[in-house]
Amino acid sequence: MESSTTAAALAGTLGLSAYINAKYHIWKDLSHLYYLRRGTQYQEKMKRQNKINIWNTFTDNATRFADQDCIWYSDPSTNPPTAFVYSWKEAHQYVCQFAQWFLDAGIRPGECVGFYLQNSPEFVLAWMGLLAIGCWPAMINYNLVGGALVHCTKIAECRLLLVDNDYKERVIRNEELQKMGIRMQVIDRAFTEQISRMQSARPDNAYTKNADEKTRLALSGTTGYPKGVMATTGRYYSRLAAQFTEMGIQPLRSDGPGDRWYICMPMCHSTAGSATLICLLMPTTLCIGKRFSASRFWDEVRESQSKVGTYVGEIARYLLALPPSPLDRQHSLRLMYGNGMRPDIWGRFQDRFGVPKICEFYGSTEGGLSHLTIQEGNYMRNAVGHDGLVRRLMLRDQVVPVLIDSETNDIVRDPTTGLAVRMPYDVGGELLFRLESEASFVGYWKNPDATNRKFAKDILKRGDLFYRSGDSLKRDNDGKWSFLDRLGDTFRWKGENVSTAEVSECLGRFPGVVDANVYGVEVPNHDGRAGCAALLLAPQTGTGFDLDGLLQDLPQYAVPLFLRIVPHAALNSSGLKQDKVQPRAEGIDPARVQGDQLYVLRGEKYVSFTSKDWSDLSAARARL
Repeated sequence: MESSTTAAALAGTLGLSAYINAKYHIWKDLSHLYYLRRGTQYQEKMKRQNKINIWNTFTDNATRFADQDCIWYSDPSTNPPTAFVYSWKEAHQYVCQFAQWFLDAGIRPGECVGFYLQNSPEFVLAWMGLLAIGCWPAMINYNLVGGALVHCTKIAECRLLLVDNDYKERVIRNEELQKMGIRMQVIDRAFTEQISRMQSARPDNAYTKNADEKTRLALSGTTGYPKGVMATTGRYYSRLAAQFTEMGIQPLRSDGPGDRWYICMPMCHSTAGSATLICLLMPTTLCIGKRFSASRFWDEVRESQSKVGTYVGEIARYLLALPPSPLDRQHSLRLMYGNGMRPDIWGRFQDRFGVPKICEFYGSTEGGLSHLTIQEGNYMRNAVGHDGLVRRLMLRDQVVPVLIDSETNDIVRDPTTGLAVRMPYDVGGELLFRLESEASFVGYWKNPDATNRKFAKDILKRGDLFYRSGDSLKRDNDGKWSFLDRLGDTFRWKGENVSTAEVSECLGRFPGVVDANVYGVEVPNHDGRAGCAALLLAPQTGTGFDLDGLLQDLPQYAVPLFLRIVPHAALNSSGLKQDKVQPRAEGIDPARVQGDQLYVLRGEKYVSFTSKDWSDLSAARARL
């Protein structure tokens, strides 16, 4: 009898423990904390052993895995596209040759070299060649032209610019760059042949013997008229042992291959650039696509036999827009890693292409906190982060959503205390991250004003210090974080704050809509901004798209006052994320959006918005 009672009590205890764990995700939090601690300990161990040196780690990997595949690359310029493979031994030799070329070109330790390059083996190997002599690259987006290109080159203060052969005319014809006296080296066939004839002796260890967690790896964030951020070594070793181990990335083994990681996102941006370095450190086989192409994506994944892929922004949407194919699931991808997977296409992407695991992260190059969601079932789908009870308690006063004035983007203050108006987590607001001191924020490269604008003081109590993320997020009662908007994207119309991201998600689910870019536009003689949605429709939709059908499926708050039917998506300079700046500036003046169809909501129907309508609004002869 006693044993039966004990067994029943034990069963009850186990059942209660299982219930508590399922409800509050205790084990998940503890596991995550274990990996974070493991990452910190690994970094400290490498520091103690004087091994926190990416060049040395790459060299060790090249010795250990000499004959295995280091880099796979598909060159789309050949017909048919040609694939090249570099073994670790060959890659290391090429890196040493690059290092020697940089030294011969007068580059000295502590200097920066500009990269105006698309993805290629030369991009990666030149990067490692710079690290081998104690230098680093400035990652300049190859889509930039004119003044933006000049600006990025100036803030990098580089004397040498490596230029992609496809875009050399942009640089050669830029008079401002020519006046700056910067040496420009085009990466063409003649140059790569020159590199291959260089000596391949390993650079002197003196160049990197003092490498530590603060060693500079790359100046990133150089997009538009940017605030550059310096990436440093320490972060990569801790992430290697924490985040990427938690994701289940399989490194190479001496007795066989590990994962192959396909990257066609621009390596000049931190998402793809970070993944590239991790491939060389972990190590895995790096499979390079020159640039993202929806039509080539799955072919290159299959040809490279990749098991891991990187995504950014809207690429999943573009892949879904492809006609269905019997080859859709004929690939070996088991994991996609990146950020910006939109909720309206997340499930459809996984269901159609059969990718079992999505690892969505939220964070920034300079930010002090990042979230990683490892989603294999349905529970975490659409979340950019998740906190169980333990994490929620730990971060209670460390990660705080606050109310923001949608017109000024200033933090709203309590008139009595002067402190920030803290928002409930399930409502959300701009996320602020606690800082121990201003020195703990990496800051923006040689831009103290921009750095200082990221600091927020007197938030929860007098004298405290927080980092402004510029992002609005909310967390539901189960601990799942969802993205609301970038600061400045939310607009106010007739007393209501409208989140462009939420409206885009609603519109993106409507049949026939490939992309929905939502933003607020100024309307003459009206306060605030009215909602406008630029819709890219599927080719097969044609003139049969049911505009008024949108009204039946959208909640009232999500109904845009204006619609703009566009022939192609408006993308930022990366070519991967929506650009709201230009469409917002063009507004609803038909003269400025020539070629696109404009509609305005009248009653319960969308009707054409004409030049006369614009004239009437401008002259205050009509109201909305």
